[in-house]
Amino acid sequence: MAEHEKLTFDELIRHWAKEKPDQVALEQEGSALTFAELEDRSRKVVAMLRARGLEKGDRIAWLGKNARHYFELFYSAARLGIVMVPIGWRLAAPEIAYILGDTGAKLLFIDEGFGELADKACGQMDAAPPIVDTPTARAEIAAAQPGDFAAAGADDAVLQLYTSGTTGNPKGAYSDHLGVVSGTMNYICQTAMILQLLTERGEAPTVQPSALVSVPLFHVTGEIPVFL
Repeated sequence: MAEHEKLTFDELIRHWAKEKPDQVALEQEGSALTFAELEDRSRKVVAMLRARGLEKGDRIAWLGKNARHYFELFYSAARLGIVMVPIGWRLAAPEIAYILGDTGAKLLFIDEGFGELADKACGQMDAAPPIVDTPTARAEIAAAQPGDFAAAGADDAVLQLYTSGTTGNPKGAYSDHLGVVSGTMNYICQTAMILQLLTERGEAPTVQPSALVSVPLFHVTGEIPVFL
């Protein structure tokens, strides 16, 4: 691998924390994390997940709408090789229960307003994962003590998305670090071309380019880590 190539989330987060520590990485409703702060917080999320007994290859699930908290969990889990499973919040409880069972998710993270649906889904399972709401997760992250960890490799799974299930039950399809990072590189190349065109026309933006994640997280295009 060439020195400039960054093929995993761990490499990317470390790189930008060093190169652009004060630049905003993630922001929601005026609450932002710089790259340096993301590196620190991500290590605390890693510690929280390890304290919960999770390890490389395990699955965690998310039931909620777009949130900065989700991306903190996703990127941090990826550093360990723990796979994120974003679940469609429009699904019915039996469909959610199926996905949880199919993935063998060890934890179900939920955002505000999804407690009742999560309880219904888990109530239909013989071995449901623990449900962790956002206030609980944030409290555990704040109390966590970060330490060293073995980072996942480029070929390790990072994301598992589910199809609509039009021919039966939904089918899970996973992506590895390399696949998701490649999607990011395509996005960056397209953005660079647009910026070059605007510059040539004398219309270059005067602020740092950013991207709005408006696509639902359970769609693959909503998962591109655009902050990278």
